Amino acid sequence: MATTNSSSITRRLLVEKATLSPDTINILTQTAKDSSGSRNSVVNALYTLAGLGKLSSPPLLAALNHTDFGVRVHALRLSEPWLDRSEKVLGKVATMTQEPNPLVLIQLALTLGESRSEKASRALERLAKAHAELKWMKTAVESSKGANENDAISPQNLDHRREAAQQLASAKPIATDKQFTQTYERYKKALHGKRDPKKGEKLFRETCAACHLVRGAGKAVGPDLTGEKNRAEETMILDVLAPNREITAGYATHILTTGKGETLAGLLVAEAPGNVTLRDLAGNDQVILRKEIAKMETTKASLMPEGLEQVLSPKDLADLIAWLRE
Repeated sequence: MATTNSSSITRRLLVEKATLSPDTINILTQTAKDSSGSRNSVVNALYTLAGLGKLSSPPLLAALNHTDFGVRVHALRLSEPWLDRSEKVLGKVATMTQEPNPLVLIQLALTLGESRSEKASRALERLAKAHAELKWMKTAVESSKGANENDAISPQNLDHRREAAQQLASAKPIATDKQFTQTYERYKKALHGKRDPKKGEKLFRETCAACHLVRGAGKAVGPDLTGEKNRAEETMILDVLAPNREITAGYATHILTTGKGETLAGLLVAEAPGNVTLRDLAGNDQVILRKEIAKMETTKASLMPEGLEQVLSPKDLADLIAWLRE
């Protein structure tokens, strides 16, 4: 059984070597087209294909319709070079203005700015009007408008705003550590204000219960948060803002490829001489016979999505932590 420290390293090596057979390209394409496949497997397939210059519109369109919002975010980023050369891709992207997930909407605003078409401009206007109340939407829309209005904003300011908007959308300190520190300090400051544990419980059920258990409520995909009351609140904030910073022992993501070319991803919850058990994001366990496994990799990527500050404000997270510590 072969293992690596990161699926991104594996992906990079595949791209650099560019030795994948046509059958392997076909397997990657089918994986990328699986509209209900796991986030890690679909996203890695998409980026590998893109890096090899083998990404086509069918898997990209399927990813834009994926049930997982994280896949849709990455698909939007990958769709940017296609907007002005594929009417199908542009048409699909332009219809996503009623997308329910705020992270996808922020990325959509940034992506639309990469097209010079009138269709993209009209979609950006609809997006701005329909979701004006969404945190960071104004910044993302302005950055995209500026990309096509050279006289409206200086290149220096445009680069700054696009960089800031992308950071806020991805929850990664892509510009400087200072910007991430500023975000962290805003959330930490909210811990000293008045907090509402009842609202925190509601936020847990809406945002976290799909993957975490607390006092018996929720699903056991990620770590049980019942014991969080014994941890420092500042550390809990870091766990939310930077989920890949530290992976709890036993909760690393495993990506498994079968001899038939099927790709599965999840938590390795059990191992036996003849089989392994993976738990997916929905909390379902699947037993795979070892003789059917062609390859299994361990990544350092958390199953917990990035960008939760788009969903949870500093006050929201403070309320949630207050409830966890009750």
